[in-house]
Amino acid sequence: TGGGIAGNLPRVLPAGCAAEIELSSWERPAIFRLMQKLGQVPEADMRRTFNLGIGMIVVWPAAARAAFERHCIRSGEQPVRLGRIVVRGPRGAAIVWKS
Repeated sequence: TGGGIAGNLPRVLPAGCAAEIELSSWERPAIFRLMQKLGQVPEADMRRTFNLGIGMIVVWPAAARAAFERHCIRSGEQPVRLGRIVVRGPRGAAIVWKS
C-alpha cells in the first residue's frame, strides 16, 4: 500500500492514538545500512520505502505480550518490541519516532 511504517501503522490505530516507535529497539540489518550509505538514501526514504528492515508489525495488547512472544519464538520468529501505543488527543493517529 506504500508509505512504510508511518503510512500503514496509523491505519490500525484508533482515533486519538499514536504509535511511539523506539528506533533503538532493533538493529538495522547490515544490508539496509549499506544501501543507505552507498545510495546516499535519506533517512525519511529508508523509513518510508524499506521500513528500516522491519518485515511486519503486529499491534498486540501489552497484557498478552509474553504469550504472543512465546508463540512467535515457537514459530521460528524473533519478535522485537518496537514501541507502544499511546493516547495523543481527540483526533487522528500518528507515528512518533524516538531515538
